[in-house]
Amino acid sequence: DISSNGGVVIASSATNGASGKISLSTGASSDGIAGDINIAVGASSGSVGGSALLSAGDSTTVNGKGGEVVLVGGAGSTGGSVAIRSGAGSSGASGGVTLESISGGSVVLDGGDDAMVGAVSINGANSEQGSGGNINLVAGSSSLEGGTISIMSGASDSRTGAVHISSAESVGASGNVVLTSGNAVSGASGDVMLSSGSSS
Repeated sequence: DISSNGGVVIASSATNGASGKISLSTGASSDGIAGDINIAVGASSGSVGGSALLSAGDSTTVNGKGGEVVLVGGAGSTGGSVAIRSGAGSSGASGGVTLESISGGSVVLDGGDDAMVGAVSINGANSEQGSGGNINLVAGSSSLEGGTISIMSGASDSRTGAVHISSAESVGASGNVVLTSGNAVSGASGDVMLSSGSSS
């Protein structure tokens, strides 16, 4: 379907039952590399490029659940990666990447649960000219009680994992490690407590 502004619309028909699916797939390959599927928005000579939106369907029933958006790398002897990157900036900073849930939903970064589990790494960007990128872990604010930040090593039947907090080495001065509690306007400020666990 070609609309008046040059757009192309691909849609299945609405129905009182289940609407039809739309499948985009390339052919399988038994001896080479299977074909790619490229979805790209056209470049713009104006101030803002076009957006690409991937959205699951809403549910209008009282206790319904919206559809899921799932991005999965291909399976193999080594599984394929899933990369989400922001666009580069030719004269300024690149765009941001935001993972956000709405109305109290959780955001989970999970390294998997298998014989060979993956690591979860959160890295600030490197810089050759200025300061390296920061990593900020900030719990949510509330008018009743703010959220908590918990850093915990993995459990084990033999020996639990360690928790290391350190600043990096430097040819010059190394960075500080600072642990502080928040200020209080009317009550007592929080304590800073370091303790080891008990042993039986």
